[in-house]
Amino acid sequence: MQLKKRSSPNRFRPQMERLETRLVPAFTGSINFNPGTGNLSVIGTDDQASFTVTASAGNTITITDGGGLTQAFTPVTGNININIATTNVAAFTGTLALGGQSLLGNTNLTFTRASTGAALLTETVTGAGSILGKTTLTATNGPTAAAPTAVTISGSVVNLVGGLAINTNGTGTDTVTVNPAATSTIGPMTVTENGAQGSIDKLLNIGTAAGGASINGGLTVNGVDSAVIGTVGTIGVNGSVNITTRNNTVGGSVITLGPTSTVIGNVTTKMANNGVTGTPDVETLSGAIFGSLNATLGSGTNTLNANTATTFIAGTVVMYGSNGTNAINLNGGTFSGSSIVFTAGNGNNTLNLAGANAGNARLTVSVGNGTNSVAFGAGATLASATLIGGYGSNTFSGTVNFPLTTYRFS
Repeated sequence: MQLKKRSSPNRFRPQMERLETRLVPAFTGSINFNPGTGNLSVIGTDDQASFTVTASAGNTITITDGGGLTQAFTPVTGNININIATTNVAAFTGTLALGGQSLLGNTNLTFTRASTGAALLTETVTGAGSILGKTTLTATNGPTAAAPTAVTISGSVVNLVGGLAINTNGTGTDTVTVNPAATSTIGPMTVTENGAQGSIDKLLNIGTAAGGASINGGLTVNGVDSAVIGTVGTIGVNGSVNITTRNNTVGGSVITLGPTSTVIGNVTTKMANNGVTGTPDVETLSGAIFGSLNATLGSGTNTLNANTATTFIAGTVVMYGSNGTNAINLNGGTFSGSSIVFTAGNGNNTLNLAGANAGNARLTVSVGNGTNSVAFGAGATLASATLIGGYGSNTFSGTVNFPLTTYRFS
C-alpha cells in the first residue's frame, strides 16, 4: 500500500520583513523654546561634522546638524543660547547664518570639540544681518593634540549692535578673523585667546581684507600672540583700544595698528615678557590715534615702530621698557601732544627720532645701565629734550635745534 504525501497549506514559512527607514538624530541633550519670552536654548552633544543655526523671515530659527536633526522655532524674539560639544573626530564647523535677518536678543554660540586628534574646529557667522543684543562666540578645541581653532566673521554687512565677545581656547593655532563689509557696525568688542606657550599661534586679524567696520565703544584684546588691525579694510574704533599679548617662552609677538585704522580714543598696549634675545616682539603703529599712546614693552627683545607718513598720534606718548633690548623708531611720524616719554630699565636701548614731527612735545628719556643711544637725525622737530642715563655708554647724535638737557649722555 503506497502512502500519499499530504500537503500542508497552512504550513509556517518564515520570511524577512522590510522595516521602514528610521533616522536617529545624532544630537543628545535638551532643547527649550519659550514662545512667550521668545528665548531659545539648545544644549547637548552631537557626533556630526557640523551644526548650523539659520535665521529666516518671521523671527524663525532653524537648527540642523546634517545627521537627522532639523527643527524650526518661531517666533524667536528673545535670547539664543547654543552650546554644543561635538564628539566628531574629524573637523567640525559651527555656523550662524543670519540670512539678512535681525536677531533681537543676546546670541551666545559655544562650540567645543571634545574628541582627540588635531582636526580643525571652525565657528563662523555668515550672511548679512544684525544682532541687536550682545553676541558671544566661544570655541574650544583639542584636549590632547595640537588642535586648531578658527572664528570668522567676514564678507557681508554684519551689524553686531549690542557688542561682540570672542573667546578661544585651543591646543593648536587659534585664529580670529573679523573682516565684514565696510558699512558694518560693531558695539564694544573683546577678544580673549587662551592656550599653551611655546609658539606664536594665538592670532587676531581685524580689517586685513577689503571691507571694514566701525567699532563703537572700544576694543579690548587679551592673550594673543599677534593682533593685526586695519592693514587693508577700514577700521574705525570709537573708544579706547587695549591690547595685551600673552607671556610666552618664544619671541615674535606682533601688535599692528595699520594705515587704514583710526582710533578716536586712547591706545594702551602691553607686550608681555618673552624672555628671548634675538627674536623681537614688534609693535607697529601706522594709523591715526586721536588720543594718547601708552606702550609697555616686556623683558626680552622689542621693537616699536611709529615711523610712517600715515602715523599720527594726537595726544601724549608714554613708552615703558623693561630690562632687555628695545628699539624705538619714531622717525617720520607726526606727534601733536605735549610730551613724549621713554623710560627703560637696564639693557640696550635705541631711540630714533630722525624726521619726527613733534614740535609741541617735550621729550624725556630715562634709561638704566647699559648701552643707550638717541638719534635726532637732521630733521627731528621737538620743543625740548631731556636725556638721563645710567652707568654705561650713553650717546646722542644728530642736529639739535631745540633746548637739550643731558645727564650721563654725550
